[in-house]
Amino acid sequence: MAPEILQGGPQTLKVDIWSLFVTVAYTLNANGYRDRQIDTRGGLITAALAAADDPQMARIKEMATVDPEKRASAAQMLVKNYDGAGLSTPRGEVPDLHDSSRGQEPRRVKKARGVPKLIGLLNAQNRVQKRHHFVQTTIKPHRLR
Repeated sequence: MAPEILQGGPQTLKVDIWSLFVTVAYTLNANGYRDRQIDTRGGLITAALAAADDPQMARIKEMATVDPEKRASAAQMLVKNYDGAGLSTPRGEVPDLHDSSRGQEPRRVKKARGVPKLIGLLNAQNRVQKRHHFVQTTIKPHRLR
């Protein structure tokens, strides 16, 4: 549960960002997340922040920022990790990502390498699969006698 909900705050989209981070932390057992005995509200937050320090969570650690105003948005994470692929928000409207979990000033995000090429390959593969499906469903196979 997101810190702002634990404190009686409003439900916002940033709650979903926190929840997704915690789900990934649990799945990967980041810094022993699943093994922790969490019996207080503060323990929930502490466990998530400890998981954010795990090297395997480095790409999404900004999702575990306690202050929802400083927590990364989905758009910011798409820009950081996928060079903006999949954005519905215009790229120019996505604010710089803060590393607020460490108290640093905003920084420009680095572009992910090879993402445009990967997207091109996936699109090409999708076109081939559609053609293959079309051929299989529209051309009747000849029967051998």
